[in-house]
Parts: sequence; structure tokens; C-alpha cells
Amino acid sequence: MTLDERVQWLSQLESDQEAVRWDLPDLSRFMLATGVRLGKALAVYWHDVDLDAGLCSVDYAVVRESKARG
Repeated sequence: MTLDERVQWLSQLESDQEAVRWDLPDLSRFMLATGVRLGKALAVYWHDVDLDAGLCSVDYAVVRESKARG
């Protein structure tokens, strides 16, 4: 995403109360800043984040299980 696209994306999310309620602006900022994909971003716990050191451990991923067909 270009800088203009990021600014527009975050602006639209911030103006949508439902998106704000679901913390999508914060999730988007985290993903843009770290480059991690959705499944990894959703698996981060607070104890994985060291704000003083500016580090975040991304050790897990959330995976969607598909339903077996048959």
C-alpha cells in the first residue's frame, strides 16, 4: 500500500463505529507496522509485547479449520 492508501484505509476504519468497536484500526496499524499476516497478528498476546524494547514475539498463528465434507 502507498502512504496515501494507508492514510485513506485508516481514515475509513476510524470513521466506522463498528470497525472501531472491533479494534480494526489498531489491528490494521499493527499489521502495517510489523508486516505480519492476519493469523499471526490475531495470535499475539500482551505478554508477547515489550513496549519498552519495541519488540513483539510472533510465535503462533490462528488457523481456520475447514469443516470436513461428506
